[in-house]
Amino acid sequence: MLQSVVKNQELIERCLSRLRQFDKMLSDADWKIIENLVEFLKIFRSATEVLRGATYPTISLILLFRVEIAAAVTESPNDCQVVKLTKQRMRQLLNYRLYADYRTTCCCCNA
Repeated sequence: MLQSVVKNQELIERCLSRLRQFDKMLSDADWKIIENLVEFLKIFRSATEVLRGATYPTISLILLFRVEIAAAVTESPNDCQVVKLTKQRMRQLLNYRLYADYRTTCCCCNA
């Protein structure tokens, strides 16, 4: 949904302007936050689309996506404050919700 908002930014601004709803128009900083969130959330969209498949085993895919998610929640200098705070919180919860260690990885990968 946010991706659609970013894609239609010009149209949204034009419509709000015509309706004289200037108080509802987003600032450049707001648009930057939305763009940062869209970029950050891409890994979760990808993981959700792949893991919702019910006709193939997904445990090994979960471990692969966990690695990608762990990398995605690492802060970047380009992150806005909203994304930085979201990443910090998600890093704190990652091991609690999706704990993985060497033994789990070896078991799932048959290593």
